[in-house]
Amino acid sequence: MPEKVYNYHPVPDVLTAEQGRHILGIQANLWTEYITTLGDMEYMLYPRVAALAEVGWSKKEHQDYTRFCSRLTKLTQHYDVLGIDYCKEEALKK
Repeated sequence: MPEKVYNYHPVPDVLTAEQGRHILGIQANLWTEYITTLGDMEYMLYPRVAALAEVGWSKKEHQDYTRFCSRLTKLTQHYDVLGIDYCKEEALKK
């Protein structure tokens, strides 16, 4: 899933450059009707939210999923220290 999120581009190709300038940010929605615990919420958010953050912060031409994955390996070490119940299977997919 991080790859799918990472490949999301908030400015659709059908918009002109002028129209695209009006898109000021992105957001991550998490529908919680079936999420009953904090651990379940964390599992659904992480590492997807890291991928989305990079999409929001980086220009499309500077994004590189392989480099993101190498940084994600370090980031998951922080998740472990913080006790975040992230989706390890998704974090390990390259």
